[in-house]
Amino acid sequence: MRNSGYDVLVTGADQRQGLALIRALGTGGERVFAAGPHRRSIGFHSRYAAGRGCYPPPQDDKQAFAGRILDLVREHRISVVFPSGESEVIALDEFRDSFPPGVALAMAPRDSLTLALDKRRTYSLAEAVGVPCPRTCCPGSVPEATAFAREVGFPVVLKRFAMPTYGRTDRGRSVKVAYAKDPPALEKALEVCGTAGCLPLVQEYVSGDGVCQGTVCVSGEARGVYQYRRAREYPVTGGVTAVHVTEAVDPVPLAWTRRLLGEMRFEGLAQVEYRRSRKTGRYVLIEVNGRCWAPISGALRAGLNYPLAHYRHLTGGEAVELPPAYPVGRRTRYLRGDLSALEQHLQGRTPDYLEPLPSRGRLLWDILKDFSPGTRGDVHDWGDPSPSLWEAASLGNRYGRRAAGALLRFAGVGRRRAAEPSVRPDAGA
Repeated sequence: MRNSGYDVLVTGADQRQGLALIRALGTGGERVFAAGPHRRSIGFHSRYAAGRGCYPPPQDDKQAFAGRILDLVREHRISVVFPSGESEVIALDEFRDSFPPGVALAMAPRDSLTLALDKRRTYSLAEAVGVPCPRTCCPGSVPEATAFAREVGFPVVLKRFAMPTYGRTDRGRSVKVAYAKDPPALEKALEVCGTAGCLPLVQEYVSGDGVCQGTVCVSGEARGVYQYRRAREYPVTGGVTAVHVTEAVDPVPLAWTRRLLGEMRFEGLAQVEYRRSRKTGRYVLIEVNGRCWAPISGALRAGLNYPLAHYRHLTGGEAVELPPAYPVGRRTRYLRGDLSALEQHLQGRTPDYLEPLPSRGRLLWDILKDFSPGTRGDVHDWGDPSPSLWEAASLGNRYGRRAAGALLRFAGVGRRRAAEPSVRPDAGA
C-alpha cells in the first residue's frame, strides 16, 4: 500500500530521538508525518515534518494511543509506522493486530521484543549464550532478596524488570534504579517497593563506564555496529545520556552483541548496553534496548543512517548497507539533560550514589567546556535550524524565569532586612 501523501509516520516527535528519526527519513527523500503527544513537540518544527498530528500519551492509555495512530494511518493512507520510544513500542506491540496487513510497524516481532523488554528474560538468554551479566536475583520475597545481597556482597543495585506500561498489569512499577549500601538500606527500599505490588531485580553492583553498541538487524544479523561511551549523564549518577563519545567497536562485546541479537532473531534498530570496568576493561551486559536509542543523532552525524536503511529494507527489500567505518572521538551533547543535571547537582538534589560525585565546580567547568565547536548538540542541525532555535528559546525561557525568580527572592530578602530597625546598644549601659 503506497501512500500519495506521506510515506511514514514517526512517533515521539516531542523527544530528541523522534526528531532524529524525522530528519533521518526526511533527508532520504521520504515524506514524514510527525506525531507527538502535544502541539509543542520539537519535531513539529523540523522542515522534514511534512505532516503533524497529536495523540494521547501511551503512558496514560495504550489503547487510546494505538487507536489514534491507527486513525492517522487510515486518514493519511500511511504504510509505515516508525515508533521512537519504548512506551510507544510497547503500546503498538500490544495492539499490532489492529493494524491492516498493508501497514508495516518498524519494530521487532513480538517474541523478540519480549526478550528485550523484560530484563529477566534478557539476562536468562544472555547467560544461556555465554554473555557475561552481573549476578542478578528476581526475588519472590524480602528475605530472599536480602540473602542474595549478602551472598554477592553490598552494595547492590535495585531496578525494575520492565517499563511500567509493559504487560497488562502494573507490575514493574516499583523502582527504576536505586542503590543499597547495606542491609538496612536494602530492607527499607524493598519495603517501599513491596507496597507497589512487585519486588525489583536485585543485582550485583559493577563499577565502570556505560558503553553502548547500536545497530540495525536483519533476521537477527547485526549490520553496521556503532559504539559510543557515555561521558556524562542526567542525573550525574546515571540515567539519560547527556554527552556521548564515539569509540572504535570493541570486538569482544561485538561478538556478544551479535550472538545475543541473533538468538533473539531481532529485526530493526537495537542498542545493547554494557558496563566496562575502568580498572580491568571487563564488560558485563546491562540491558538491550529494542528500539531507536535516544542519542542516535551521533550515529547519523557519523554517516550511519540506520533508520533510513531499515525503512528501505521494509518497504523495498533493499539490502541494508552502511559505511564500514566512522569517525571516533566525536562528542555529542543533549543540552537540556546536561543543564538539568547541573541544576540538580548545584541544588544538592543529586540522588545518593555509590561512587564519589564530581564537585559542583568541577561539573560546572566540564559542562562549560562542552560549549565548544568540538561538541555538537544532538538537536542542532545547520540544515534544519528551526528545532534548535525553538529549543534555545524554550531553555532561555525556562532558565530566565528561574533567574528572575531568584533575583526577586533575593531582592525581597534585601528589602526585609532594610525595613528591620537597627538595634544599637544603650550608650549609658
